[in-house]
Amino acid sequence: MSAARFFGRILKQICIVTLPTLVLLLLSLELAFRFVIPAREDPYVYWDPQEKILKHERIPSRGLWTAGVLAQQKAEWRVNNLGWISDRDYEAGKREKLLIAIIGDSYIQAVQVGPDKNVAAVLRRMLNGRAEVYSFASAGFALGEYLQLSRYIARHFRPQVLVFNIVHNDLPDAVCGTMSRPGGLCFKETLRGIEEVPGAPYVPSTCARIARKFALVRYVKLNVGFYNILAGVSFWGRKGFSANTDLKPALEKKKVIAKVLDHFFARLVDENPGTHIVAMMDAPRPAIYLGDLPEREIVWENELVGKTCLRYSVPFIDLTGPMGTSFQKSGQKLGAAIFCHGSSGLEQLLIVDFC
Repeated sequence: MSAARFFGRILKQICIVTLPTLVLLLLSLELAFRFVIPAREDPYVYWDPQEKILKHERIPSRGLWTAGVLAQQKAEWRVNNLGWISDRDYEAGKREKLLIAIIGDSYIQAVQVGPDKNVAAVLRRMLNGRAEVYSFASAGFALGEYLQLSRYIARHFRPQVLVFNIVHNDLPDAVCGTMSRPGGLCFKETLRGIEEVPGAPYVPSTCARIARKFALVRYVKLNVGFYNILAGVSFWGRKGFSANTDLKPALEKKKVIAKVLDHFFARLVDENPGTHIVAMMDAPRPAIYLGDLPEREIVWENELVGKTCLRYSVPFIDLTGPMGTSFQKSGQKLGAAIFCHGSSGLEQLLIVDFC
């Protein structure tokens, strides 16, 4: 048999048997990860050119967030009329009720628990009609985005209370060149002091948007975390990494971070006269669970935020104490076993401490 006929037969076999089998397998997996083990769906974000901030797209306005290889953790999310994750639509302008606006990142966005169980919804129910509570948050936001949001909220909603939920990576990520994301705001130290540097408008990747439409791609990337496995990324177990923060680079930026925090709170107080500003900060939970809180290098961030708040007469809620006490009493971690963000237990603890 000639080489041409041999390779022709192989090619024919591939076209007749292998390719259809592969297509059938991929189609079966796509259907399985849509309807049997639903792959994770995240809300899309877009750049609002008028407000110059990142918001969530309203199409799709609903989705199912899942975690784990069997999608063990599930929660539905909803994007409201103004592009924020919430169980209700927002109204701009003046209102009769007192308005509490909560600003944060994925812990406040909380797609992992559903919009009716996030901190804003729980607090709204606890206040029982005495006040309205809106949350403004998205995954990856840091201090720069919080400042942007405070200005957007002041223009359109005029809240009586502004609450900022700060997590540890917010501090180093706010420094330009660390984790600044398109469409955000970072802070740069210059000879004139701390300057605000707006990021370039966010332009979504067409290829990434197309890939996200396939459940199989989302499952492999988000539920299995295949990309992180290939990259050797294991944040929660990696030495020198705690509370979602790379400890050494953060400590090296401590002096700059102190100046950034001073600028951040100075601007908040100056730009929001008559508004009650509250800051609360997450506990270094891995340190609490390991029982070595005093030795953990990340605790200085809580102390630094507390001192800065005191300087500007901003009430500060450090969740280290309440979370530590809760863990000692119950032995239960504040976070799901699969994905630790935004558990309903955390929301309840935040509310109890805030009230």
